Amino acid sequence: MEAEREINESGEPSTDEERELFSARIRKLVKLNALGMMASHRSTVGARQNEMIRSLEDRTEPENEFDRVVPGRAATISRIRETAAKVHQLQELKEELEGYRRDLSTVHARSLISSSSVGNINDMYNTIADSASSYNSVEIRNYLRRTARYVFGARRSGDELRMFAWGISRYLKDWRQQQINGIKLSLSKLYEAYPFFSELDAEDFEEGEYDNDETLESEVRNAYQEIIEDIDDAIVDIGSEDIHPFDLPEAITATKNSLPSGLHTEFDEVISDHEMTEFWWTLGLTFAQVALVFIPVVGPALAAGVGLLDLAMQTEEVLDQMTMSDAATNPEAELLGVGGPGTLDWAMLAVTAILTAADLGMVAREFRAARGAMALDALRLGEGQMDEITSLIDDLMLDPTDVGRLGTINDETLGMFQRRPELLSALSENPVAARLLKHCASPCWPENLEEWVIDYLDDLMSDLNARGLALEDIGTSPEALRGRLAAVEDDAGYTRIFNELEDGLDTAEHIAGETRRGGALYDESGLGSAVDEGLDETIGARMVTVEGAHDVGVSAGRSHAVEALGLQEANWVNPFEFRRSRFGQGFDDVLQDASGNLWIVEYKGGTAGLSSGQMSPGWVRSRIARYRAQGGELGMEWARRLEDALDSGRLRGIALSTPIEGRTAGQTVELGRWIY
Repeated sequence: MEAEREINESGEPSTDEERELFSARIRKLVKLNALGMMASHRSTVGARQNEMIRSLEDRTEPENEFDRVVPGRAATISRIRETAAKVHQLQELKEELEGYRRDLSTVHARSLISSSSVGNINDMYNTIADSASSYNSVEIRNYLRRTARYVFGARRSGDELRMFAWGISRYLKDWRQQQINGIKLSLSKLYEAYPFFSELDAEDFEEGEYDNDETLESEVRNAYQEIIEDIDDAIVDIGSEDIHPFDLPEAITATKNSLPSGLHTEFDEVISDHEMTEFWWTLGLTFAQVALVFIPVVGPALAAGVGLLDLAMQTEEVLDQMTMSDAATNPEAELLGVGGPGTLDWAMLAVTAILTAADLGMVAREFRAARGAMALDALRLGEGQMDEITSLIDDLMLDPTDVGRLGTINDETLGMFQRRPELLSALSENPVAARLLKHCASPCWPENLEEWVIDYLDDLMSDLNARGLALEDIGTSPEALRGRLAAVEDDAGYTRIFNELEDGLDTAEHIAGETRRGGALYDESGLGSAVDEGLDETIGARMVTVEGAHDVGVSAGRSHAVEALGLQEANWVNPFEFRRSRFGQGFDDVLQDASGNLWIVEYKGGTAGLSSGQMSPGWVRSRIARYRAQGGELGMEWARRLEDALDSGRLRGIALSTPIEGRTAGQTVELGRWIY
């Protein structure tokens, strides 16, 4: 390119005149790169338009579906309607989440300016509970439980409760914004897969406006034509510089990468002199149209409606998933057709990754279920392709997310994770323990680390946090503990350290009990201190019901396992019950069937779901190893029984969930079954 050649030949500017010329050439080169990106984008959309039309016009009925070059008309129309339902679902969910975020923002503002009256405090905490009760994760429920216990577990003044409401609402408001951003990014992926949804209203499908196939085909054709015209208008605006070249982040990045590294500093100075504006929201286009038309030059996150400020605040995890999902939408850097496994399949794969990263795992599961149905089509293409798809799913849904959660790591650590992927999963699922153990010499974590050690430390730190204690209160410090653990060579060494920590925790609890009312760490019977202040007794209780829900899940789930599923007693006794009975240690239950298989059973109550990795083979093995290392004689005996069942193919798993309807248990359902 001539402009690029001129910049390279002129070299780094040294005078004001040379800098002015350099800036003009950079501006021209960014514009030319942007025009090239938009032209390529137009070609891609046009190719998708042509293939969609071919599919809609294919009314043949071949004797064998293998003979089809593209999906037939009926299959294509069915997929369009299926995608419309998903788009509409996400649009409605986005509106609902935005409502929760607005309510939390109101609480955040009121907490600073309203009075500390009982009525105001009640209103704020009720709003917090209502705004956080839907579409939440295990992590959020644990946060609410810990926070409620801390806030209402001691006598608080009205001003203190108001300030706690300020902090809680701020945290939850940012969490809801992360979810909203995830929805926006997910919608942009579906618009990329089926561009005409940027012109058609998905809600109209629900209302029956496109029930007639001929009407739907006509509207799809018209929508594609409008999209091409929108892209042409954008190309004209970029070429005439009605849209400033320096407002196009992706074009800027591509231009910088094409220049010698010696010019990057000058390039950055030129760009920094320009204040970027979100021009795309001044053009009278809808969110969907912006997401489709300008994605090549402003990037997926900004085009999807994640503003510049939100983007700066966005978690690395969600943005990493966006980068990975680009590959999923088009893994071979080629145009994917409308057939399966094709554009829609890869878009659904990307959506599940984004939603999971945005803490919307329960919604992602619905999309995974939809993708699972589509995978039946993929099987017709041969086992090899299905294996490739499965591998890509695993890479996208697990590895990048897990690595991203751990922050900056070095190459040696990545190599260690490649050798021991179960450690990556365990550290990702236990972030508190991961931070405690991380030292980033080389590698960042001890290579002889075991999964059960990570699980134990995460549980220990959660216990300490819930009791208002720190490691220093039980005779150590993060630095000292990290150093001792790094030097351990076997399970016996870990066990010695952990027994010391348990003794220290028992001592700290005893001392704390002497200084509290009646030695009770928390008042869980009725949140008495809050009631003393005249507060609504249900406020704190609503935020700590997860433990009661777990008890319901165990009771109803066990009855269902025995009476409905025919599982039998295996004389299971949790080895950790004879130590400090900490919530969530080991397996909930172990039963057996008539064939002699052992069944690991996890019970969930209320809205609780499985945490990331729970019931996976690695999760099961780590807990068996922990029984052997820490469970005493009983733990060693159960570890032997479970390992024997695992080695002989007789180990199974099942997760049962019991909803709570009013004050009674609802119908128990299965969350999943596993064979280990």
